[in-house]
Amino acid sequence: MANLQRNLRGGAKMTGIKQSTGKTRWSLLPFKALEHVVNVLNFGATTKYAANNWKEVTNKAAYLDACMRHLTKYVQGEELDSECKENHLACVVCNALFLIHDRDTKKDVPFDEYIKDLTTYDDYVQDLDVHKFDEEIKNGIKK
Repeated sequence: MANLQRNLRGGAKMTGIKQSTGKTRWSLLPFKALEHVVNVLNFGATTKYAANNWKEVTNKAAYLDACMRHLTKYVQGEELDSECKENHLACVVCNALFLIHDRDTKKDVPFDEYIKDLTTYDDYVQDLDVHKFDEEIKNGIKK
């Protein structure tokens, strides 16, 4: 340690060390658990919707609702989602990531205003015309 301090004060370059103070430690991320989240994304991109469809959804409140639905099902004893067959918590994380991304793109909006907009909305389920997708699916058209 004394040798390290002497060399740093003297301006000499050190070998065998990597300065990583204050840098993101990706090694802390449990990648095996993250694989379940990626499986949920893949299901959405290939089976239920289209790749990156989540970016096109205008009413992000849908993701807040989805987080709560999946968390509730998990807490009530249902481990796997009936559609994608992944753990409900992976679905929660997936939807939470969409919300984090949305917030990151709207940092200029004060948080209290952002969260009010996120939780105050028209009933998007009633407004959704699910039949408009029938023709696209039949014809193999994907956005």
